[in-house]
Amino acid sequence: MLAVLHVHAMERRQSMRVIAAVILGFLYSSVIRSFAATVGNDSEHPAVLLKTCWNEAFDPAPRGFKDWLAGRPTSLNLAGVWWSNRTSSVPLTVFTMVSRDRLPMLEMQCRSYVGPLVAAIHVPVLVRRVYRRNVTGDGGGDSNGNGQRRRLQQQREQLQQQEPGFSEPLWVHETHESELGKTEQGRSPQINAFWAELQALFERMESGSGCQLRLLLFTERVWDRPLAAIMPTNAMRNAAMAAVTTPLAAMIDVDLGPSNTLNQLITNATWVQLILAHSITPTPKLFILPAWEPNPSLDMHTASRVAEEASRADKASLVELWRNKTIDVFQTSHCPPCHGPTDHSRWATDDQAYGVPYRTWFEPWGIMWRFHDPGYDERFRGWYFDKVSYAETLGRLWQFQFIILPSCWLVHRPHAKVAIAQLRAGIVNSSSASASDPNIQALLQSTTFGRNGNATMYEHYLTYVVSQQVALRSLISQGAGYVPQLNPQLQHCRRVLPWWKTS
Repeated sequence: MLAVLHVHAMERRQSMRVIAAVILGFLYSSVIRSFAATVGNDSEHPAVLLKTCWNEAFDPAPRGFKDWLAGRPTSLNLAGVWWSNRTSSVPLTVFTMVSRDRLPMLEMQCRSYVGPLVAAIHVPVLVRRVYRRNVTGDGGGDSNGNGQRRRLQQQREQLQQQEPGFSEPLWVHETHESELGKTEQGRSPQINAFWAELQALFERMESGSGCQLRLLLFTERVWDRPLAAIMPTNAMRNAAMAAVTTPLAAMIDVDLGPSNTLNQLITNATWVQLILAHSITPTPKLFILPAWEPNPSLDMHTASRVAEEASRADKASLVELWRNKTIDVFQTSHCPPCHGPTDHSRWATDDQAYGVPYRTWFEPWGIMWRFHDPGYDERFRGWYFDKVSYAETLGRLWQFQFIILPSCWLVHRPHAKVAIAQLRAGIVNSSSASASDPNIQALLQSTTFGRNGNATMYEHYLTYVVSQQVALRSLISQGAGYVPQLNPQLQHCRRVLPWWKTS
């Protein structure tokens, strides 16, 4: 029997919940009707509208590590959109961000969820500068037109063919051989292969019974390998959220799988009505999905099997897996405060939802009304303070209530760590295989930036994100007007897209 969602002392009257549900139903049905009316008109299709508005505000100038330290906003080119034609009445969209090496995990996540899923895929593209001051006179060269001016014009035309809207002959692609292939002749074979890989993934999901997938392929022009090695995680989360059209949204990282019980609940009309009624209220709420992971001592193969078992289990079986130490609370071994407020011990025996206070370092995953989402601060790249900063603004600035859901959860799927996560975990040394990873090598380069002195790029990264988190906490404590950094493209799309204008 499904547990009735009960929130202790958090709703004023039953009538308020009913009114809220009616309002939400009207907004949601309006959005669905508008989509149904525009499917036949390509210029009004959501995928076209999203790509158009996003790239209208695109700044093609590449960024470097130093630009990021100076606070320059991330700029992403939306190169491709795959938008599922399958319809769903599920009012909750999962959104996430993905690097190429995590596509298999995206497929697993999609297969394990019955509703819409938006995935923003990040591809860094290394570029170099062509200085216009080198172009003088007629461009030099021979009678066959091999001068520099002609070459620059050809390079500009190639860029325009590859990414429409690029107009200035200032930058030329120099994609790194280990990722996208070394070529300046338009789209490389490696890029074409990646495009085909995404198309094949999308077609598999369209023919299956899992999620209704929306793939967004973003490229980011960067000057240097260190910045390319640090995914703009929060910018990518915001980009994915832009494509969410349902009333409810949940940012769930791609290495997490939702429980089968979430699929059962999100398709249950009674449960959905209660969640919707509690969501559209003056006080914003995050409905938290407790997170678990296979016992960290397990080998990769066994841990993968355990993760699947825990996702498919009922609650009683899951709790038994915890009691016999087959699974554990997510990250409890090295960051107890990150999920401590969830109180998994209470959750294991409670069949009712319950509220918990925000505490420093808390970084839960959960469900919210999407119009309550303030956006992730894009000054945070990589995997350090990225979600912590977001949760802190929810709890301390926006006064969200944190509600623990009693009957659904998330399970972390094991995987190899990316370069910056390996450095953070301290598992890289000169004799390890990872030491030859070009991303790790780039992050271990030493250089001098400002007052930080000489340090590795990774150390400069840590110094910067820690300073940003300290500043965030100080501004919130002082009531000094903290505002998360959101890129101009996101802000523009939220103003003009029809499914966001209702806010």
